[in-house]
Amino acid sequence: MVNAEKDRVNLYGAILDCSAPYYMEKAAKYLCTVKLIDESIHPEAKTAQEFLSVTLFGKTASDLPQATKVGSILRIHRGQSKKHKEGYQLNCDVGIKGSWVLFDPIDGQTPIAKSGRKITFNDNDKTLLNAMRKFVKAHFGKYELTAMTLKDAEKKKPKDFDTLCLVLDVKSKGKSDRVLLCDATKVVKLDLPENRKGSVSAQEIVRIRAADFEKDGMIKLNEYSNILRVPKDFLSAKELLKNLKKDKLPADVKDQMNLYGSENEVATKIKGDKQKKVTALKKLFGDDLPKGEKQFKVHVNVVEVGPKDPKEWIYIVDKKTGEQ
Repeated sequence: MVNAEKDRVNLYGAILDCSAPYYMEKAAKYLCTVKLIDESIHPEAKTAQEFLSVTLFGKTASDLPQATKVGSILRIHRGQSKKHKEGYQLNCDVGIKGSWVLFDPIDGQTPIAKSGRKITFNDNDKTLLNAMRKFVKAHFGKYELTAMTLKDAEKKKPKDFDTLCLVLDVKSKGKSDRVLLCDATKVVKLDLPENRKGSVSAQEIVRIRAADFEKDGMIKLNEYSNILRVPKDFLSAKELLKNLKKDKLPADVKDQMNLYGSENEVATKIKGDKQKKVTALKKLFGDDLPKGEKQFKVHVNVVEVGPKDPKEWIYIVDKKTGEQ
């Protein structure tokens, strides 16, 4: 990934771990730290460096990437690499010359987020992005993320510990969310502050980074703590779900799993021919669509869902007056 000190480094990497953006008084800037991996540097590569440590700087928190999934792909332009111990580390200052683009780990060529207004994305970028996605699928399909069990966290009361959990339930409490979490050893609760509200959903597997275990059995997030979803085809998610299906579970875990743990199956009926070919979105707005066709099959990547406030998704309508 990086094998020399350079002033302008361009690269693609998969996110193994990352902090939330936070303010650093000494630098008078916001920053976030990211652990990037690829085929040459990762925890199972048997090299001195298990990941590339990247620090991104910006004037505001919104200047920095806020990844929501393990394995998300980060493209960095004009980073600066420096020798660090037996390997290298990378700095990327968005306010000076650096830039970044964040992609989903599974699909889509439209960025989830980016610094700046415009990006260049050519055939070489497509090749690199596809290669990174193949690596992500292979690596996380056989590699388990490091995590402390909730039972061990309860015993040791650690600061900045990492854990892997199933989200059982999310309830709104005014400006915050109360999240019920479990692994195969314990059930805990977590309060999400207003700026994190809506960031997790029930039945998701999440990796919580740099949290504190409180005396009352609550997990507390720090300013730099982060919550990353773990796709369910990753080995870590599969192992957690397998352990949660075992007969010998602690009573509190078993009770909450019986109450919240079963996933609801939603059946959908697709009209028309199941073998229908995928139609490009661009073609839907062109003049060369087949005449008489009213139904089309599309393959898309969701860039944004709105309204962002879930309360705005549902309206109550008076049938008599038509008022909302």
